[in-house]
Amino acid sequence: MAAGILRLNHPLKPWQFLFLIEGSIAIFCGLVFLFFLPGSPQRPFSVVSRRLTLFTEREREIIRARVVADDRAKAAVHHHLSQTEIFAALGNWRNYPHLVIAIGSIGTTGALNQYLPLLIKNFGFGTIRANAMSAVGGWISVILVVSAGLLR
Repeated sequence: MAAGILRLNHPLKPWQFLFLIEGSIAIFCGLVFLFFLPGSPQRPFSVVSRRLTLFTEREREIIRARVVADDRAKAAVHHHLSQTEIFAALGNWRNYPHLVIAIGSIGTTGALNQYLPLLIKNFGFGTIRANAMSAVGGWISVILVVSAGLLR
């Protein structure tokens, strides 16, 4: 998408126009989710209004029943965390290796994804082509994730 946006002629600088378009899309998607994403299985209505729902009354009953059938502990509508539960989670040593691995991998891949178009451009490619070439890995990831989801 960035490669196409950078080719558009506009009074703004190309990167400003890119941020404006992609930021507007992100804000729009956030509002759509705010209006239509259900709050919880026990309250499958929009966070904004009880009148906005994607489910009929019968579908709401089915959702509640299936969630409880999967895990009886989820039958309680509200469960507040106690200090004991919080400290038990923080004191569990098994969480920390995962935390270190996640921060290490997100930090390195995040930086690479952020600067990949610039790195490719330094190999002699133009701005638009560098942006297009840096998107290949993302598209491969989309295909792999969707395929894995369909295969289950």
